[in-house]
Amino acid sequence: MGETWFKDWVVWDPACGTKNLTKDIAGFSSLYLSTLHEEELADSASRNPEATSFVYDFLNQDIRLGSEGEDRATPPRGDLPEALYQDLLADRPVLFLMNPPYATSTNQGASHKSEVSLTQVRQAMLQHPGYSHATQQLYTQFLFRVQQLKADFALSRVAVGIFSNERFLTGGKSFGPFLDDFCEDFSFQSGFFFRASEFEQVADTWGISFTLWDSQAIARPFDLQVLADISEDAPAVPALPGPEFLDLGIKTIGWRRVRPVSPGKALSDWVKEFVPRRPLKAAEPYVRLSNALQVNSAASPRGSLAAGAFGFFQNNSDSVEHSGRYVALYSSAFGSGNGVSVTEQTFTRCAVAFAVRKATFPDFKDLWVTGHDLFSAPIVPDEADPAWLRFIYDCVVFSLASRSGSRQSALRRVDYLGQELDVLNEFFFLPSRRVTNLAEDLKLPVLTADLAIHGKERFVFSWLEANAAAKTSSAKRLLACLEELVALTMPLRANELLAHEFQLTAWDAGFWQLLGALEQALKSHSPILDTPKAEAWQAEFDVAFKELKAQVAQQAKTFGFCASSLAAAKPR
Repeated sequence: MGETWFKDWVVWDPACGTKNLTKDIAGFSSLYLSTLHEEELADSASRNPEATSFVYDFLNQDIRLGSEGEDRATPPRGDLPEALYQDLLADRPVLFLMNPPYATSTNQGASHKSEVSLTQVRQAMLQHPGYSHATQQLYTQFLFRVQQLKADFALSRVAVGIFSNERFLTGGKSFGPFLDDFCEDFSFQSGFFFRASEFEQVADTWGISFTLWDSQAIARPFDLQVLADISEDAPAVPALPGPEFLDLGIKTIGWRRVRPVSPGKALSDWVKEFVPRRPLKAAEPYVRLSNALQVNSAASPRGSLAAGAFGFFQNNSDSVEHSGRYVALYSSAFGSGNGVSVTEQTFTRCAVAFAVRKATFPDFKDLWVTGHDLFSAPIVPDEADPAWLRFIYDCVVFSLASRSGSRQSALRRVDYLGQELDVLNEFFFLPSRRVTNLAEDLKLPVLTADLAIHGKERFVFSWLEANAAAKTSSAKRLLACLEELVALTMPLRANELLAHEFQLTAWDAGFWQLLGALEQALKSHSPILDTPKAEAWQAEFDVAFKELKAQVAQQAKTFGFCASSLAAAKPR
């Protein structure tokens, strides 16, 4: 845009507030500042005295000055100031420089305003297929209005510099159609990214981008320079000095390349690729769960099982930020839904998606950097590739033993809506004979009785045996820990309190149950637990799990699950 852009371009900030974006720049030749609120202009009257400042509702006034179907050689002025109108008619280059409000009509886990996005621009956007979610964001409405003005006045050169949530760059089902259309009018040039809390009264758990777009330039990759306060700990990338920002107390901590995920190519689309659009439902009754041990007793739960299902994969959204709390595996239906039934056909893809999302989840303090990135379907040229088969095996083992989300469990005689039902844990990883021997050695008649009734081999054990050729040393190490956990906690099944709390009378009790019982016994100094052995197991488990987690995370990047990337240097 050139070093004298503020002189060479018409500059319009359509959400100027108290003129913070322009107040420190002098010498504008054609500056227009508008806002919804008269009081903001009054409070900032001394700033940018050279500007034409006016009250204007950018998202509701003069929508489509050149409306389709109307024979107009020249769009009408509407409520635009005469000088701005003449600049647009003259086809001068225009820069829209703006920092729109960060409100949205829907935003899980964050504050929002249900009516804030109900604008005339939104109504116009809803005429476009696939725009539904994008219409809920005010910043995308501002971008769409810029597109309208460009078309209305047939402007040859338009640039946009916008502070916004960067989520729209990730594409996917929510933003893909809008992003594709916007990129037909504008090409990305550059951008930077910083923690949202740099602005007053904004949370620090997400980031804000400034992106620059030009209607006449060659498109560039979505590379964002990640900035942080000089005193802030950097995410897990080597810190760069960033000398150009040091005098402002800011440093560059890395570069984030955002790769949009095309609609239909997200991780969740891959998981459900072979699932019928309306699968047959499993016969009722069956238990719906809220967590591993708690029943969801809602009168009309959303979650259900498909015919032939032996579990449920909760897989809410495709974004990194949802991977911590909203991704889990269950041995029965999850009452809140938001996922897919685990069947013999979907099992490996569910396990892979679970492991990828959990293994790559960043430390919470770094979540603001990559939280909005989307997971994509993998790039697998040959599904018979031994490396791919080993990766699947690693993911399956990982999915059995994650403290975060491995909620597979076995329950017996559960009171569910007035009926006594069982939940069999098809994710159990040992043969029934091994558990039988342990139970007989310790004379646990309740367990041997359960084996007599429900002792059929579980699906996951059979799968692990059938695919043993793909077992890696890291997977073998963690499986050994799981087997040791079963043996170590076997004496705890004789403790009535622990057996009741964690449902240990089921021979196929899952990882979450066994680990919970072990930790509870350690905490209470239970005499029936071999404490030194249990503490040694914990240490070995933590090392083994960390090793497999790192292996899965690396392979997830290799196979293309992680669409975006974070690096120390600007990608080439």
